[in-house]
Amino acid sequence: MSMALSDYLEAALLNHVFRGNVGGTAMTQPEAVFMALYTSDPGEDNSGAEVPTSGTGYIRMAATFGSPQTPGGVIQNDAAIYFPEAVVDWGLITHFAILDAESSGNLLVYGALVTPRQVYAGDSVRASVNAIGITLD
Repeated sequence: MSMALSDYLEAALLNHVFRGNVGGTAMTQPEAVFMALYTSDPGEDNSGAEVPTSGTGYIRMAATFGSPQTPGGVIQNDAAIYFPEAVVDWGLITHFAILDAESSGNLLVYGALVTPRQVYAGDSVRASVNAIGITLD
């Protein structure tokens, strides 16, 4: 699965590494990161359609990642990510993202699912261990 950095994360990393705390621009490490599901491409500005939370059973789920692997500097989720059972149809899930908050927050990385999936009421969605790989190349 191919992933891209958001505009927010690109600017935050550049400011953090090359500018330090000039004008308060240094990046603060999030306390946790969360996986979100989308029915359209979130794009670098998070303008896509995330599955609604109200009355659907959907919430973003915490994600954890192991140490970067070499060569390549890839990090992967080190635990499976389980979403709650859908209470209503969520639609065709085409994309996912990692954000720095359980609701609202900043989009960090995003990508398209290799195989989009229709989620109906009663379905469960999960990302297996090592299903998400992030690299900066």
